[in-house]
Amino acid sequence: MSTGKVDVIIPVFNGSQYLKECLDSIESQTYREIHLIIVDDYSDDDSIEIIHQYQQRSACQVTLLKNDKNMGVSYSRNRALKYLEGQYVTFIDADDVLKPHHLATLVNCLKSSPARMAVTGGGSHLIINPKNIKRTKTYAFSDGLCEILGARGVEGYLWNKMFYAEDLQRSGIEFDNDIFMGEDLLFVCENFLFLRAPLIYHPPVTYYYRPNQASAMRKQLDKKGVIAKGDNWLVTYRKIFKLLQPQRAKLDQKVIDLATTQYLASINDLISNLVEVGELQRARQFQSEYFKFRKHLVARVMLSPYFSIKRKVSIAQKVRRNYLLFKKIEFLVRLMARYIIDVARSESNDGDHKPKLDVSRILHNQLGFTTIYLKKYQHSKIDQHFF
Repeated sequence: MSTGKVDVIIPVFNGSQYLKECLDSIESQTYREIHLIIVDDYSDDDSIEIIHQYQQRSACQVTLLKNDKNMGVSYSRNRALKYLEGQYVTFIDADDVLKPHHLATLVNCLKSSPARMAVTGGGSHLIINPKNIKRTKTYAFSDGLCEILGARGVEGYLWNKMFYAEDLQRSGIEFDNDIFMGEDLLFVCENFLFLRAPLIYHPPVTYYYRPNQASAMRKQLDKKGVIAKGDNWLVTYRKIFKLLQPQRAKLDQKVIDLATTQYLASINDLISNLVEVGELQRARQFQSEYFKFRKHLVARVMLSPYFSIKRKVSIAQKVRRNYLLFKKIEFLVRLMARYIIDVARSESNDGDHKPKLDVSRILHNQLGFTTIYLKKYQHSKIDQHFF
C-alpha cells in the first residue's frame, strides 16, 4: 500500500454532460498521488468514450470498472472499495467539480489531527459563501456524530469527506443496496460509530456541488418517486436508530434527540411533498407523527446549533403549511360527515328506517372529496373564515 496515495471513487451513469469537467478538475489537483477508480454503471451515453480519452492523457493512475447492467450507485461504490491501493479514500459525484486544493486540504487535515475522518466545505457557490470565512475545527466523537446527523455543514454527505483506507477495510462496512436516499448518511454514520474517533472539519468550500436533473443520482421525481424517496429516508433513519440502539448507554443523549428530530423532520418534509403531488390520503397517514413533531420538537429545531438557518426556515414553513392542511382536512371531514348524516336521516324519513346511503363507506372515502375541495377552493371564503 502506498504511503500517501488517495483513492478517488467515482460512480458514473450517463454523466457525459459534466463528466469531462469533473475529470479535468481531478487532473488539476495540487495533490498528485491519485488513484482514480471509475465505475461505469452501464451508461448508454458518451460516458465511456470520455473516460477512455481521459485514461490516455491523464497523469493519474486510472482503474475503470464496468457493470454488466445498471446496478445503482451503492453497488458501484461497493465494487470500487475492493480496489483500494492508497492510504486515503474519498468519493466524488460524476457531475461535480473540485477546486485544485480539495484533496490536499483533506489529506492535510487528517495528517495534522487525531481525527479519522476529514470534512471540507461544499456548495453551489464557491467564492461568495459564508463557509469561506470559518476556521477549521476538530470535534470530539459525540459532537462529530451530531454534526453528521445535523444540517449545517458537515452532514451525512459522502462527497465532502475523506477516510483512511485501512479504517474502511477494517470495518468491512458497505453501502446499503436496499436504499437509494440517505445511503451515504447511513454509510458515514456506521463508519463513524465504528471508529469512535474525532472528526475534523474545514468549512471553506473546495467542492462544487452541481444539481443535475439529467443525472441518475438526482432524478426528477413524479408521484411514485416522491413516495419512494420519502419512504427511503424514513427507512434510512430507522436503520440509523438500529445502529445507535446497542450503543445508547455510551452515547450522549443529544445524539438520540437529534436523530429523533431528523426522523420526524423527514416526515414533515414528506407530508409537504405528498401534498404537492396530490397524495393527501397518504399524507394523512403521518398526521400523528406530524403533531408530535410540531408540539415537542419544532422549538428544539429552532434553538439547535445543528441546523442551518436555511433548514430552520424550510422546516418552519412546512410545519405551518402542513398544519393548515390538516386543519382543513379536519374541518372538511366534519362538514361532509354532517352533510352525509343529514342526507341519511332525511332519506330514512320515507318510512324505511334503514338509511339508503352507506354512511361508513362514504366516510371512508372522505379524502377524495377533500382533495377536490382543496384544489378548487384553497383560497375560498370558507378558508378565510375558518383560519
